[in-house]
Amino acid sequence: MEETSIAGHDAVVILRQYNSKPYTTVYFATGNQIFLICFNDTYVNDDIQNVISKTPEQTMSHDEFSSRLNQASNDYQSQIAQEEQDYRSEQYSRNNKPVNRYYFFSF
Repeated sequence: MEETSIAGHDAVVILRQYNSKPYTTVYFATGNQIFLICFNDTYVNDDIQNVISKTPEQTMSHDEFSSRLNQASNDYQSQIAQEEQDYRSEQYSRNNKPVNRYYFFSF
């Protein structure tokens, strides 16, 4: 992860891999929003810089940008933890649920 500035916009650049193929994710501030661009490359090329440069000027502070990204990351981690807990609870319930067996006889 690299904190940087792209075309006058605060940005965080993250290099990742999916199925052994590299890609880059860029979170950047524009206006009072944070946007995300993903692309199949290992660096921020001229085309990506050009796209970001054509977005509205950033109006949030650097500290607010960092704070909002951190909060979004924390919220995401909490959501994942809750989903994992829900899944484990559901699996436990399924595995420990009594099985009802009904037998019918006719005479």
